[in-house]
Amino acid sequence: MRATEFIFEATSLPDGVAAAEQSGVRLMPLPGSDFKMVQIGGRPIVVVNVNGFPIPFYVSTGSGGKATVASNQWYPFWGIGSDGWFNKGSERQINSYYDSPQLKIIADVLNKTLPNVLSSRSAIPDGGGAIETINAGKSPIPYKQGSASPETSLKKMDNMGKSLSAQSARVNAPAFVPNHEPEPQLPYGHRVKSFVKQIVPSMFKENHYASH
Repeated sequence: MRATEFIFEATSLPDGVAAAEQSGVRLMPLPGSDFKMVQIGGRPIVVVNVNGFPIPFYVSTGSGGKATVASNQWYPFWGIGSDGWFNKGSERQINSYYDSPQLKIIADVLNKTLPNVLSSRSAIPDGGGAIETINAGKSPIPYKQGSASPETSLKKMDNMGKSLSAQSARVNAPAFVPNHEPEPQLPYGHRVKSFVKQIVPSMFKENHYASH
């Protein structure tokens, strides 16, 4: 991997969202929010357009009983069941970003541009009206169904991660920053610092992206 330098230090959640987008993450609008972030069950959520497919990311609160999953970090998940259950995998799957290099890259950018979000939950609107966007294309299941056949649900999540990686290898449209240094126009006097954003070159076809 080769690296391009760029980081944005945000002073508010909307500014952090803008910084993530300037870093190349395609955040989707969410009903009920003016800055593309909501919270459900105390967990902040954004939805990223990954090659045309909506992938939600949540911030772990550390209350789910997964000892090796760091709290206050961004992780992808696969929607919210009808009972409010967040469809996420085992500790191994979560920590490996479902074996998807692209999902890890997105999480790394979110962790840099939107860190320590849990301390700002009072400023994040409720996401009840954004469920349709969060769940689009994923058919999440309730907890009772997932716990009744855990191997099946975990395998489904593995397959979704693999499908996303395979699609990323074929896709023609790049998902991140172009092969020139952007000129960031940061609001409210943001400081620009050095941050390594890594992209797997094989994800993109020649003449679209050189590195990330």
